[in-house]
Amino acid sequence: MNEPAVNLHADADPPALPPLGLTWGIKRSFVRYLSGLPDAQVSATDGAEIVEGSLFNFPAAASTPPPVRACCASAATSGSAGTTA
Repeated sequence: MNEPAVNLHADADPPALPPLGLTWGIKRSFVRYLSGLPDAQVSATDGAEIVEGSLFNFPAAASTPPPVRACCASAATSGSAGTTA
């Protein structure tokens, strides 16, 4: 009879979670090519960061979304279509 599989990595730490937001990968060889050009620089700005050399992370927005408003209720009952004859 087969024995159950043994987890050889039971003591290992689980992999780290990626940062919150959008993480976009760019081919590592392309990033390396750009980095090698004499007048080029690979960087991230406006809160974005480079993770692991070729992953670009754009953080999640810190603000809350605007409240949802009821649509079209007042326009449908106002009696005016907004056009003139």
